[in-house]
Order: sequence, then structure tokens, then C-alpha cells
Amino acid sequence: MCGRFGLTRPERLDLERFGIREFPPLVPRFNIPPGSDILAVREREGGRRADFVRWGLVPAWAKDPDIGARMANARADTAFEKPAFRSAMKSRRCLVPADVFYEWQIVPGQTRKQPHAIRLSGGEPFAMAGLWEYWKAKDAEGEGMVTGALLTTEANALMARIHDRMPVIIAPEHYDAWLDPRTPAPALRDLMQPCPSEWLEAYPISLRVNNPRADDAQGAGAGRAGALSAGYSATVVARRPRQAHTRRSPRTTRRRHWNSLNAAGTGALETQLMVRRVPLRTISIVAPPPSGGTMPDGFA
Repeated sequence: MCGRFGLTRPERLDLERFGIREFPPLVPRFNIPPGSDILAVREREGGRRADFVRWGLVPAWAKDPDIGARMANARADTAFEKPAFRSAMKSRRCLVPADVFYEWQIVPGQTRKQPHAIRLSGGEPFAMAGLWEYWKAKDAEGEGMVTGALLTTEANALMARIHDRMPVIIAPEHYDAWLDPRTPAPALRDLMQPCPSEWLEAYPISLRVNNPRADDAQGAGAGRAGALSAGYSATVVARRPRQAHTRRSPRTTRRRHWNSLNAAGTGALETQLMVRRVPLRTISIVAPPPSGGTMPDGFA
């Protein structure tokens, strides 16, 4: 599934790439949960446009819009057959811009799952495949509501270490085909395959992202404590101190530990990051840094 994502730098969205003239007013979003209004690029009778839809698809035939709370995601392998999605799958597809999404990994010996942030290796925005529907209560006055769901597919090799599902990511050269209601089903199935692992990087982030109200860079781990470069395997565990510790500058402590790892080249290093004399996290790094590596985001 895909239960959270972000659009942290909306100013980097390329109008020309999406084939539209303008985006509605946007603000950075770091931790978007289901039930939120999300940006979607849709093909309409008057042309292609970007606007907001409610995340959680409500089928046109539904009697109660609360059904949308259970329909944030649609499986790519069954969307053509499921009654809730098959109509939208044929002619109401959309693109949902993002620059990060989150998945939770089961860690042996721990009761809490470890959240990870996943993004394109260059950090640029991408588009997730979505569906949309228009719903209005029978005999109701006024406007109805436009809702949507994100399509998920099986995990690629990188994602499989974290979760068994991932969102469908559409390559820019296929945006037109995905939005075109005339695109045949076999071609759509081809577009819903997992993207190559080489496109992505993943890193563990703070447990604070579990709170959907933590919609900021710190809560989502966007370049903050706990963020590690791609290719590292790490476990982040919040805990309280059991004894007194020497006070030390957080920046000095972090740089010293990173330099120690960089000099060692291989092996595991376990260290405590000190902030206000309280060890906020234990980070176990079990892969060597890149050749001539520099400090990852969150260690600066």
C-alpha cells in the first residue's frame, strides 16, 4: 500500500512536462495522509488541468461517502475487475505529483515498524498513477465531490527489503498515454509495472512521521535527523538515557562519528547522537560509505 507521501518542493514541478498551463496555489507538504486533498492532473473535456481531489475514492454508486476511507489505494493487478475501480480505470485516470513517499518496514525484535522515505535518486518530483471519481448524494443539492485513489504494484528489488507493495510511478514520456482514455488495457498494464530500482533511493526516518499531524520537514525526516544516504542499512530506535553522559556539541558529535565510519571503510558502527545531553537515537550503520563519502543529510 501507499499510506503517506509528500510534495515538499512544489516549486520544482514542471508545467510543460505535465502538459498544463498552471498549478493551483501550492504549499510544501511533508506528510500527506488519506482523507487529505491531494493535487491531481486530470484529462477533462475542456483540456488537461491540475486541481485537488480528496484522497480516498468514493465510487459513483456508493450510498455513503465514508467508504472512501477504505479506498486510498487500488491494486494494479485487480483494478480492472474490482467494482469500485473498474469504471475509473477505463476512463478516469490521473497523475498525482509527489517527491517522496513512505513505507514501514517490519524490524525483527522491535514492536514498532521502521518508517522509510523513498524518493527519486536526484530528489526531483515524480508522478504516481491514480484514479478519480465524481460522487454526489442522491437528491442532494449543490456540488458533489471528486475523490481519488493511488494505484500500487508489487515492490521492485529496492522496495522489497522494506515492503511488498509500492506506488505505481509513471515515467514522464508515458504521461500522455496514462491520461488518454483511449489507451487500451494491455498498454495500461505495461505502464503499471514496478519502476526500476535504479530510479529510487530509500532511507530510514524518525518515528514522528507516524503522526499524520506532523506535516513538517522534521516529522517527515526530509533531510533531518535519521536520514541516511541510499544503500545504507540502518536501525533507528528512540530511547531514554540510563545514565549521565558527557555534554557535547551535536554537530561535533555527529561529524566525529561519521568521520570514524568513513575512515573505517567497512563494518558496523553504533553511536548515540547527543542533543541536550539526551541520546535521541541509536543509529547502526552496516554498510561502508561511498568512496570519498561526505556526511549524509541529517548529520550536517
